[in-house]
Amino acid sequence: MNVKTRQKKTVIKIKDTIFSFFQKLGASLLLPITLLPIAGILYGIGSVIDHSQTSDILVSMGSVIFENLPTFIFVSIAFKFSDDSGQSTLFGLILWLMFLLTQSLFIKDNSIFNWKDLDNYFFTNQLGFRSLNMSLFGGIFLGLFSAFLWKTLSDIRMFNVLIKRMFLSGVFLIAGMLSALTFLVIWPAIYIGINGVGTHMAAMPFGIDAFLYGSVNRLLLPIGMHTMLMPIMLLSPVGGTLMIEGGETLAQGDSLVWLKLSELNIPLQLARGGGSFSFDGINYWMTPGMNPGTYQQGFFPIMIFAFPVAGFVMSRKFEDKKTRMFIIISSITPMLTGITEPFEFLFVFISPLLYVFHVLMTGISFLLLDILNVSVWLSAGWFIDVILFGIIPQLNGSITNWWWIIVIGPALAIPYALAFWKEQGRLLENEKKLFSLTK
Repeated sequence: MNVKTRQKKTVIKIKDTIFSFFQKLGASLLLPITLLPIAGILYGIGSVIDHSQTSDILVSMGSVIFENLPTFIFVSIAFKFSDDSGQSTLFGLILWLMFLLTQSLFIKDNSIFNWKDLDNYFFTNQLGFRSLNMSLFGGIFLGLFSAFLWKTLSDIRMFNVLIKRMFLSGVFLIAGMLSALTFLVIWPAIYIGINGVGTHMAAMPFGIDAFLYGSVNRLLLPIGMHTMLMPIMLLSPVGGTLMIEGGETLAQGDSLVWLKLSELNIPLQLARGGGSFSFDGINYWMTPGMNPGTYQQGFFPIMIFAFPVAGFVMSRKFEDKKTRMFIIISSITPMLTGITEPFEFLFVFISPLLYVFHVLMTGISFLLLDILNVSVWLSAGWFIDVILFGIIPQLNGSITNWWWIIVIGPALAIPYALAFWKEQGRLLENEKKLFSLTK
């Protein structure tokens, strides 16, 4: 084997390792993300129940999930990257708790070491501890670090079981303290940079940020990397920030900001566009240019209207009834459940050109709804969301402009029908390949 061949194999191996890492990270983030629809539905039901105590209970149940998302993310990543070891997660929680406790001990009057008089939005409360506001990034960093420690130390053979567990407990405890001290020094600078990215994203004109997010999200789907992008926009400062002006941070990320506005009964029309606004005698501040729902609602026209039409057209020239039924069921599944993969994977590899069309049209859907000031929260992308988070808030005085979804949806369904009709020949050529998916 010559040098060039070895170098080529090394490069390929490195690329595969990096790709595998990010796929695994995306998969780890899926579990915390799947908690969002449950919490959102609790919010939605709580908002329509005419009984204050019951409503407060439901909203509080949803809040518990959102407020502790960094912890859920930490546990999920620590578990997944330590080969699904339950013991590693237990030791990881020692690290996580010590990380939060140590931070709370060193944060004094909004100052940390050389960082003096920081604004309130640099801080948050997590599991009862006042800590740095690290959103999902804290869970990711510490989860990966915890898994690394476990995989490095778990195979030590020099101790018996009891001594080994005591040793690991001590290591994870000290690691949590040292991690906290490190982040107390470096995180404020990183956080300023992350907030800057979010501000620049929201400031993009003509819905360009929404178009880019929608397109890239679908572009990454075939390799499973879209699950990395979603939490960054939905659960972190990159997706926007809502705070009391000059005070504490209330929510970060497009998804959590929308829900917090709903919890506080703040009409969306007051907050839309970001900047400073007042409600009920309280002054709020939201990332300038932000429209809550921007990085969520673009899926509605595609899932509810375009996919069923495309599936119907796609199935027309397949003579086998089982194949036709499978295609139709796959195309209406997103409308009923929000799960798009069964239908998208029917044509992503059979007709890549058709998938590129789908990527661009998804971006256009996001762009149009953003330009038209639509603000509808998405739990799973199905039509029930339009009722709970579009129609009902509108009836309660919060302008969501949900009706544009039923205008844009059919309008986008037309080019989908034409594109799928034109590609029927290519799809028909691959009928055996497609039919094999139904076995």
